[in-house]
Amino acid sequence: MDGFHLSRAALDQLPNPREAHIRRGAPWTFDASRFVAFISQLRTWADETPLAEPYSGTWLPADVIHAPTFDHKAKDPVENGISIMPDIEIIIIEGNYLLLDDPGWRELAGLVDYRVFVDSDPLEARSRLAERHLRAGIEKTLEDGYRRVDSNDFLNGVSIRNKLLSPDIVVKSMTEDGT
Repeated sequence: MDGFHLSRAALDQLPNPREAHIRRGAPWTFDASRFVAFISQLRTWADETPLAEPYSGTWLPADVIHAPTFDHKAKDPVENGISIMPDIEIIIIEGNYLLLDDPGWRELAGLVDYRVFVDSDPLEARSRLAERHLRAGIEKTLEDGYRRVDSNDFLNGVSIRNKLLSPDIVVKSMTEDGT
């Protein structure tokens, strides 16, 4: 799903570019309609394409579906970063907003076979995210990592929980020590 982030150039064109950059990762900073169209294309492909034999040569270009990825160093999406070959049997689509009951997003839940929600303790998720921001060099101090989480990631998590469509399966996230 990260490949469907709006580019930094696209964020610059929004009515409040400063807020758009600060809140990057919020639902409105993604190209949701393009993501839904991609997942719809993938659903049709999965339903209509017979499973291919294991790879034994070159696929025809029409047999392969491409998806964008996200380059964290460049801080922008990269077109065609993932290739989905016709012999793939299982595709896992992950992202914060796949079960979001909001316009532009709710259609996704009907396009997948299983809806899985990974439930994590909000305070534990807050700590993990702040530490990740520090490790990734996004922030220079842990305090700045928490500030970033509290001004964006945590708000997104609250929104997800408040507008969650019913999952088929709930998986409880655990810490490394098993709690």
